[in-house]
Amino acid sequence: MSERLSIDCGTFPCEGEGETQLTQDVTRPKKTRIRKRSLTIQLQEALNSAQLLETSETNELSIARMKLIQTRLDCLLKMQARERNDKLKQALAEVERLKAENEQLKAAALAKPRPLTAEEIAVQKFYAEKERMGGTNHEHC
Repeated sequence: MSERLSIDCGTFPCEGEGETQLTQDVTRPKKTRIRKRSLTIQLQEALNSAQLLETSETNELSIARMKLIQTRLDCLLKMQARERNDKLKQALAEVERLKAENEQLKAAALAKPRPLTAEEIAVQKFYAEKERMGGTNHEHC
């Protein structure tokens, strides 16, 4: 058999040919990660563009650019408001979750009796001894 099999990492000979070397080196391009520009940077660029247009002379093209920049600023400001609103909603949800957890822990703490302190134990012994001796004794008053 003289045909060759093709695999992702290269071309290999079929059985019986005796060749064992890789005849073709195929490399895959590495995917690069592109980071989005932050909203604040985009807003600053739009403001800088608007400022440059303000100082240039006015013609039909510059008026169209001003409208485009104004639309871009409006969109970016809406995105910023949504982002803030999303963060606020997440923070409020977290506050509600923590309040519920706090109430649950308080209820669990109240349901479980706490250990007595040394002073409370001494007071209980005192009253128990007093009861054993015959109740309230008003001789010392």
